[in-house]
Amino acid sequence: MTKALFYVRALGRAGHRVVLIETPKYWLSGSRFSRFVSSFYTVPDPRFEEDKYTEAVLKICKDEAVDVFVPLSAPSVALCESRMMGILKSKLDIDTLHFNEEDCTKLDDKDRFCALSKQFGLLTPVSFRMESKDEIRTFNSKLNLQSDHESSQQYILKSIVYDPLRRIDMFKLPCADTMLDGYLNDITVSKSVPWTIQEFLVGQEYMCGAIFRDGHLGAAAMCKASASVLNYRNEFIPEIFNWMRTFGQNSKCTGSAQVDFFLTTDGRVMPIEFNPRAGSALMMVEDSKLGHIMALDEEFFSEPTLQPDSSQPDLYWFYNEIGLLLAKRFSIAAVIQFVKEIVRGKDAVFDMDDVLPFLMFNHFQVPLLLLDTFFAGRKWHKVDFCIGKVSAPLIGLKYCEDFQFLHEL
Repeated sequence: MTKALFYVRALGRAGHRVVLIETPKYWLSGSRFSRFVSSFYTVPDPRFEEDKYTEAVLKICKDEAVDVFVPLSAPSVALCESRMMGILKSKLDIDTLHFNEEDCTKLDDKDRFCALSKQFGLLTPVSFRMESKDEIRTFNSKLNLQSDHESSQQYILKSIVYDPLRRIDMFKLPCADTMLDGYLNDITVSKSVPWTIQEFLVGQEYMCGAIFRDGHLGAAAMCKASASVLNYRNEFIPEIFNWMRTFGQNSKCTGSAQVDFFLTTDGRVMPIEFNPRAGSALMMVEDSKLGHIMALDEEFFSEPTLQPDSSQPDLYWFYNEIGLLLAKRFSIAAVIQFVKEIVRGKDAVFDMDDVLPFLMFNHFQVPLLLLDTFFAGRKWHKVDFCIGKVSAPLIGLKYCEDFQFLHEL
């Protein structure tokens, strides 16, 4: 993934020796070819073999004399990394840039996160925890009993447990009982697989990448968000920055996070979910100090929050831009947009000081993943150049009114 390469470069340029690990599927990750990587290892996938993963990471950390562990977790393994964090601290006295198990569990739960934010006096959307399908039906029935459906508040039904195939369903309530039953037939709702009904917000979505240490906001970067972000343009939103800083001061948390917000049409800043794992928005920060913040160097957290420079160019992925041109059949509008993007921005992977990852990522890693998908007979939706992954179809697209652009990719 591109953010791994970004972290590698930032840490390396701050003078740290970088040891990179990956799961076997991504053995040809473009990041491993960076000149800032001293050693590279593949380790068992913690989703399936957490004990073996833990054993392998412990051995590598001991052999390589690691002093800081910086996981770049996929959503499904963020909690595994929290457990790994505790083990590394107790056995090898290694610090980790990640949230502890208690904080990770709480923050990754959309409903509990909203409740915690309210305790801190912060604005949050109205949300309700649902642990059975009958609870959802009852809630929908109450909404349908309201006399004026058009003016009544709408809500979004969202899985609390990360679901890559359902994450952009945008299924709204209230709706007809038959429509709700059809949706509920396709999902699981229980105490162990809870869902939340969250206030539907109208406005512009943003995401904020951040690094906290003991509640201090060491670094932060913001940009517009969507279901699939492959163009990053820095935007400073004071209300989001203040929200993040207040949350850190109250939570006293440590870790790398990405938080999704809505700036509503009536001017409110509302967080919709907190992702307790490293995100990609921080790639907009180009400063030699960032590597020290990633490594939890304490002295750098006493300084003002590190943010992107106002002159920071937009980020794009060159082959994604080529793909958009092809999808739009080189229309005049598409060509003009392509030229604008190239002129005002920079490729997120290419670096004149570290060229090999660009070549390996685009010409070996991605083609190999496509070949693997083809020979395995798996359906695929698109190549996500940001995370270096061939994405499966999103089964909920029929419920998603706001993401027609996905069909163009």
